[in-house]
Amino acid sequence: MAGVSACEAVLKTKKEAAMTIFGDEPYTNYNRILLSDVLAGKTTYGKIVLNTKEWYDENGIDLRLSSPIHSIDPVQKSVIDQNGKITPYDSLILAMGGLPYLPPISGLDRKGVMVFRTMDET
Repeated sequence: MAGVSACEAVLKTKKEAAMTIFGDEPYTNYNRILLSDVLAGKTTYGKIVLNTKEWYDENGIDLRLSSPIHSIDPVQKSVIDQNGKITPYDSLILAMGGLPYLPPISGLDRKGVMVFRTMDET
């Protein structure tokens, strides 16, 4: 959500800015806060999507789903994705989300104990 919010802010001032978004999930951005409602059957993935693939196309954003960054080369000002593809950049925003905190309690290793913070985990 933070990365796309940054893109939206750039679009307000520089419509012609070239932007690329790399994501490790196969989905466009969605409201993670509503994943509990998806899990409970109160809503669906389609209803929590914030921007469709068409929105990215319409705004000239190169969206690379299921394409996490493997490394960053600050000297060459480029990022390398998991497939080895090199993409140069002028400016780089790292909006990496967060990982769930698992408190040190017994039973975390039991079958059926899991976290969910992505659509696939939900």
